[in-house]
Amino acid sequence: MSMIEALAEGGNYAEGLTFTGEDLSTDDPADAITAVDLTQAEFTDCTFDHCLLSGVQLKRASLTNCTFKGCDLSNAKAHGTWWVGCSLRSCRLDGIELVEALLRGCSLDGCSAVYANLGKTILERTSITDSRCKEAFVQEARLKHTRLDGVDLTRADFFRTSLKGVDLSGCTIDGISVSEDFRELKGAKVSPEQAVGLAMLLGVTIV
Repeated sequence: MSMIEALAEGGNYAEGLTFTGEDLSTDDPADAITAVDLTQAEFTDCTFDHCLLSGVQLKRASLTNCTFKGCDLSNAKAHGTWWVGCSLRSCRLDGIELVEALLRGCSLDGCSAVYANLGKTILERTSITDSRCKEAFVQEARLKHTRLDGVDLTRADFFRTSLKGVDLSGCTIDGISVSEDFRELKGAKVSPEQAVGLAMLLGVTIV
């Protein structure tokens, strides 16, 4: 049973199903007419294995205890989505619009989320490891007990997002964007090498 058939049969709800190799992608993610509409869909205990979901409409969808393996969710419109207990491994999330969403108890490993938009999103008890998040937009987000390790955050934008208590020592933070007073970095954990780079941003000369 395909994903669309399962949702149609279940009243926009699917549970305990595995979807393998499905292609619901669109060539033009800006065209809402051609994009597959999964708005307010609910998935529980489902597995998505190498599915192509680029550009799909996922607004206000709910995903609970779902697993994504090798999937492409690039440029997906995922505003207001709820991700609880989900695992994403080796997935492509480049350009995904994950605005005002919730990720609780989730894990992302080996993923690419370049240019991803996580504005005003809550990441709670979530871990991101060995992933590329270059130039991601993470403004006004909330990171609660979030683990980042081996994440490339080059030129990521954390304006008005507190990094207090977040361990960035295993990440690449070259050129990250924060407020002029660097208040977002207050209480963050960094390596000695990163501290030198941050000191230079503050105009401190190390001798």
